[in-house]
Amino acid sequence: MKSNLLSIFLFGALFIGLNNYLAYSKSAYFVTIVKFQNKNILNEPPVIAWTYPEFIDASPGKELNLTYSCSDPEFHRLNPSILPIKEKTTGKSQILAKVSLSKVSLRVPESVHKNDIYAFLLEVKDEGLPSKSTSQTILIRII
Repeated sequence: MKSNLLSIFLFGALFIGLNNYLAYSKSAYFVTIVKFQNKNILNEPPVIAWTYPEFIDASPGKELNLTYSCSDPEFHRLNPSILPIKEKTTGKSQILAKVSLSKVSLRVPESVHKNDIYAFLLEVKDEGLPSKSTSQTILIRII
């Protein structure tokens, strides 16, 4: 397929009479195809830009809105998710968590206790082939 497209391109360039342009375009066309194929074969994971400290302090009954940004090197569609990490959580209450592509919302109930730690995993997955993901741990300390 690549050689057929290149042949059509070369014939068109000769027909128009752009001999000087032809030598340049032939190599530029080939490099573009190779770069495009490498991007499809080597899917890279998304990137999360997180600016918060390791522990985020929260008070009982408050809502936290944590903004972040994420991007994908190949511009694939991104899908965020958030899950509690039970192994790192010391509190017994349940914190309601919602996520979008730019914000994590956490509602801290009144029933939490001072010095409890609640851990969450923010995961952003792309729709490339194969699918890749990146994660960020969120630690909430009750003050």
